[in-house]
Amino acid sequence: MFGEIPFEVLWWNKEDNVKAAKVCKARDAYYNPWWESNNPKVLAWAQTQEPVLVMPREKYLYALFTVLKREVSIQEVEQNSPGLMRELMKMVTINQAVDIENLCRLK
Repeated sequence: MFGEIPFEVLWWNKEDNVKAAKVCKARDAYYNPWWESNNPKVLAWAQTQEPVLVMPREKYLYALFTVLKREVSIQEVEQNSPGLMRELMKMVTINQAVDIENLCRLK
């Protein structure tokens, strides 16, 4: 859904154009492109704290599945970000959390 949206879609579909602009603005706020990481802990931790989905939904759900070792639905993501963050905190060491926070610094 998010990620690389074909130019033709952006040009003709105003709703997708607005979503793409939100994604670009959210991505531009960070020093490092953490959404390109292959580390599921980085992806799950950072995206759970970001109100705008800045990576493909499937990539985020897979990262959550990998870290939490359970299926996570998009409805759960939309309704329970604080709960997911508490669950992630149990799966990430303090040193890993500090490293992830440093990687995901805002400008």
